[in-house]
Amino acid sequence: MRISSKQIHETVRTAVSRASSALAKAQETAITGKKLVHPSDDPSGAARANALRSAVAANDAYIRNASRAKELLTATEAALADIMSVFQEARQLAMQTNNETITPEGRAALVAHVQSLQKRLRLIANTSADGIYVFGGTQANEPYPETSNPVPTYNGDFGERLIEIGPNTVVAGNVPGTKVFNVQVEDKPTNLFAILEELSDGVKSAVEPSDLLKQIDKALENVLAVRTEIGGRLQRVELASSRLSDAEINLKTSLSKLEDADLSEAILQLKQRELAYEAALAVASRVGNLSLLDYLR
Repeated sequence: MRISSKQIHETVRTAVSRASSALAKAQETAITGKKLVHPSDDPSGAARANALRSAVAANDAYIRNASRAKELLTATEAALADIMSVFQEARQLAMQTNNETITPEGRAALVAHVQSLQKRLRLIANTSADGIYVFGGTQANEPYPETSNPVPTYNGDFGERLIEIGPNTVVAGNVPGTKVFNVQVEDKPTNLFAILEELSDGVKSAVEPSDLLKQIDKALENVLAVRTEIGGRLQRVELASSRLSDAEINLKTSLSKLEDADLSEAILQLKQRELAYEAALAVASRVGNLSLLDYLR
C-alpha cells in the first residue's frame, strides 16, 4: 500500500496537535494544582466532586448554625446564672426582714439593696445575643420593657427559635421568658419580679420571712431546672460541632484526593509533555521539507 505525502503530513499534523493538547493540559494542571478542572477531564469524577462540594457546603451551613446556637445558649446559661445570683442575695435579705436589731437606716439600706436587685433582674431579663432577646421567644421586642410598674408585663411569646445543627437535628437556641420568670408557689401563680417587690415590701414592714423564703426557694428551683435543660442543649451542640468538624475534614480530604494534583507528578508530566511536543515539532519540521523532488535532485 502506497502512502502519499498528504497522508504523511496529515499524520504528523495530528501528532503535533495531540502533543500540543497534552502539553496544554499538563501546563493547566501544574499551574492550577488541579487534576480535575473540566467535567470532560473525568465525567464520573466530576459528578463525585460536585456531590462532595454540595456536602461540604451543607456541612459548613450546619457549622455556622451550631456556632450561632452555642452563642445563644451560652448567653442564656450566663443569664440564668445571674438570675440565681440575684435570688441568692434576695434570700439572704429575706432572712433579715424581721430582725429587730436593724436600725431605720439599716432597713433603708436593705430596701435600696432590693431595689438594685430589681434593676439587675430587669437587665438580665432583657439579655440579648446575636441581636436576639434570649427570653423573648420568637419576638424581636424587648421582653420586659422598663415601665413605672416594678412588675413588668411579658412582651414576648411562648415560642423557641429552632436551629438546625445537622440532618434532621434541631435545637432550641433560647427559652421563653415565661418558663423562667413565672412560677407556681403552692398553687399560687407569681413571677420573679413580683417576688422581689414583695421582698421590698417585707423589708419595709419587717414581716416574718417564711413565706418569702418559700417563694425565693421556688424561684431558685425553677431557674436551676431551666439552667440544667440549657446545659443539656449546650452539650448536644458541642457534640454536634465536634462531629461536624470531623465531617468537614473528611469531606475536604476526599474532595482534595479527587481534584488536587500531586505537584511533583504534575511537574514531571509537564516536562514529559514538553519533550513530546518538541519531538513532534522536530519531526514535523523534517517531514515538511521532504518531497519527491528532494530525491530527484
